[in-house]
Amino acid sequence: MKLCIAQIQEQEEGEIDVNWDGGEVVEAVVSDASIGSGLTKTVFPGLIRVSEQMVFKRMSNPYNMHYDSWALESELRILHRGKFFWDIFKQVCEQDGVDYCKDFSFTDAYLAEEIVEKDTPSTLSGVTADHYMQEMYEPESADLEPLRVIWLIEPRCTTEVTKYSGTMTQVKRNTLPFMTMAAFAHFSLFWSHGKMVFVDLQGSPTEHGQVLFDAMTHTREGDSGPGDHGYEGLKEFIKNHTDNRICTEIGMKELMIEKEKHRSKPTTSQRTKRSQRCATQSGESENEDEA
Repeated sequence: MKLCIAQIQEQEEGEIDVNWDGGEVVEAVVSDASIGSGLTKTVFPGLIRVSEQMVFKRMSNPYNMHYDSWALESELRILHRGKFFWDIFKQVCEQDGVDYCKDFSFTDAYLAEEIVEKDTPSTLSGVTADHYMQEMYEPESADLEPLRVIWLIEPRCTTEVTKYSGTMTQVKRNTLPFMTMAAFAHFSLFWSHGKMVFVDLQGSPTEHGQVLFDAMTHTREGDSGPGDHGYEGLKEFIKNHTDNRICTEIGMKELMIEKEKHRSKPTTSQRTKRSQRCATQSGESENEDEA
């Protein structure tokens, strides 16, 4: 299977631009035996660039290429936001001398377009030739983004998975890894001024620690990905979350809901101070590098 890897340009606050022009074209060897299938995605093992062992993810029941492309691209965006928020969370814990589990990271990932030959997508894509042609030549397609058969590609990990939270549920355990993930989720809501929270946090062990993947977010707009439940998701997180030692030690206030708007209202004064401190330290580091 031949793929074009999208170019990713990182922006502020963990946001990214996805550019398909000039992307690297690679040959991929993908097994036709899936190693996992959930409600939303099916996973296949494979190789790219000869020796890199990866997993190739697509939507489990492809029915609309525009939707499927949006869903997989949204997952990539969440991973990049996760890296940004995790880095800030670690910095805050280190600054305040808080004991937390450092052995987490968000997985690397690629977004790739399958190069379709003779109007026939690969069998593994789940998109039939008839379906592909039907969508390609729909009158509405001319007004939308170009149709693509998209794969989300990640480094392959063990099948051992630890669930730290669900989409609408939280796992409450008094071990350092679980407390860290619960505090990190709280922190994402706190740092974003109540606009977003990370949920469905899960990881697999590697030689470098736990690698997080398949995370979701709830946002005020409700449009960050297929698992985004909007205000209801934010409200459910706040209702179920219990502050632990890490939440308290880094100074996050207890979460509340503005009932008439279902809007979380974390205190912003400390976030503002931390933002200024982080920005100042970042500027100092850049000046040291230039020197």
